[in-house]
Order: sequence, then C-alpha cells, then structure tokens
Amino acid sequence: METVARQVFNKFPALDYTDDDGFGAGQGYIEMKYKMINRNNYLNRFKSAQAPTANIDISLKKKRNARAGTLKEYWEKSSNKCDNTLISILTRDETQLLTDDFLVQTQSFVRYKLDEKVATGKMIAQLPVLRRRSLLTFHFEKATGVKIADLRRYFTSKRDKIIRFSLTCKTDLHLNNLSSDRDILEFLCSLVGENFGDLIVHKEVGTRIEDIAVDTSGPVLVAVDVGNGRTVIYVYANGIRVSEGASDVIAAMEDLFIIHFVHNFMYVKALSKFLELIQEYFLKIITFVASKSAASRVGQRQRKVRKVISALASFDVRD
Repeated sequence: METVARQVFNKFPALDYTDDDGFGAGQGYIEMKYKMINRNNYLNRFKSAQAPTANIDISLKKKRNARAGTLKEYWEKSSNKCDNTLISILTRDETQLLTDDFLVQTQSFVRYKLDEKVATGKMIAQLPVLRRRSLLTFHFEKATGVKIADLRRYFTSKRDKIIRFSLTCKTDLHLNNLSSDRDILEFLCSLVGENFGDLIVHKEVGTRIEDIAVDTSGPVLVAVDVGNGRTVIYVYANGIRVSEGASDVIAAMEDLFIIHFVHNFMYVKALSKFLELIQEYFLKIITFVASKSAASRVGQRQRKVRKVISALASFDVRD
C-alpha cells in the first residue's frame, strides 16, 4: 500500500501539503496509505473472525513519542564520564563559563544527568546549571537541528498575516495592529479549540519563587508579577522550576519548547493541538514517525492542526 501511495504522490506532488514557507513533512502519502488500508480492512471485515493485533512494546513506543522530532545521533552521546574540572564548572552555575567549547565538552555528561532516573527536583538541586538557557538552548539545537530563535523569527514575520487572517474569523477573535504577542497566541490557540489560559499560571507581586506550587506534572508557564509593570515567566515541570525565566511571552514559549524537547516531555493533552501548531508552523519541526501529542492523528499530524496551517498558508494578505 505504501508503495502505491508513494507512486501516486510522486506523480502528483501537488497532492502533498506544505505551509506558506514551503515546509512540509512530505507525508501526504501516509494518509493515503492508511485510507487504502482502512478501506480494505472494512471490505474484508467478514473474512476473518478477529483482526491480527501487533505486539507493540509500550515502553518503546512511549520513548519514541517523547523523542519525536529529535535526531538519533544526539541521544547516542550520553556518558557518566567527565573531567572533574568540567564537572566543577558545571556545579558553579555561572553563565559566563558556559562557552560553546565547554558545552560541547560536557554534552555527553549533561545528557547523562538529564536521563538519570531521579526526581526532577533532585536533579535540579544537584545541578542548578540545568536551568540555564544557554545550556538548554545548546542541547535543544543539537537534539533537533533547529535554532530556537526561529520561533520568534517566523512569529514576527507572520504577525501581520495572522492579524489579517483573524479578520476573516468570528468578530470576537479579531486582532489589530495594537494586539500583543499574547493576544496573537491566544487567537492561534482558539483556532484549534483550546484555551491559552490553561498554559499559563499567574502569580501576584510579592510571590516568592520557592513558594510557587503547580498542580500539573506537564510543563506549564508561570508568570510572576515583579512590579513596575514587569513580569518574569518561568517554565515549571513536575512542580519544579526548570528554566531561569523569560521577560516576554515569546521567549517563554521558546523556553517551553526547549524543556519539552530536552527533557523528553509529552505535550499536555489540553493544549496538544496548540503546541503542535507552534511546533510545526513556527519551529518547522515536523515529525515523521512519532509525536509528542497523545491525541488522534493521521500520518502523525492532528487533522485540526493541519487544517489551520493549510488555512494560514493559503491565505492571501492582498485579498
């Protein structure tokens, strides 16, 4: 079936789907393959008393999903061996010491520490440097082959288009040139039927970091009002602060994706479509085998996410 589906898409490449930047998974054939398989299974439903079931290793499947969108070569570099001098620098937790050469030298050891079967709180307490953005960014880019700065770059370049696109939607969803970055994220979230408010927890002025408690285990954003109109946004996972803090919501979203991909977290179910939308449309991480979302998918892509990306990609701002 796959061979036939590939032949169809090779002959008619226009059937495949890409976004307005020309990025696509090249996976259109997978959807057709499963349509043909499902059709044949339906036609043959009376021919066998019981359909064959695959013997799937659940733990292997979970690991594959958690590592979706990353490079196999990255995970192979993990070792508990590291020069004591380098370990000493890691424990000092000083940003200025995290040079490019140092991050390369400690890559395998840091990956080993991230993979250890210990509680998140204990891991961070042992090596607070694991919160540092420069270190996490290095590992994110090694793991995915994608620069995290692409999120802001594509978001900025598409800002006007998204605002204009919103005017074709329901009146209460309309954006304008004064809309904030958060307004735009809330709009994108609403397009896939989810609530951005479920992703971010707000804490008032005077809240101490050590007093913050978060119920959910999956990564969420915690925005702390620090006064004078300023807010610092942290990423919390398993109830523990795992980032050093961001000054704006786009930087916070970058931190959130870094944590998901470096720490192997799955997307929380209530926001899986929105996070997959950001992942594909702005970060251009399009998975081929697995997905960080546990939602139903066709060809590893959620239908609603693909529908929104197609609508945005085909929207002409000149109209």
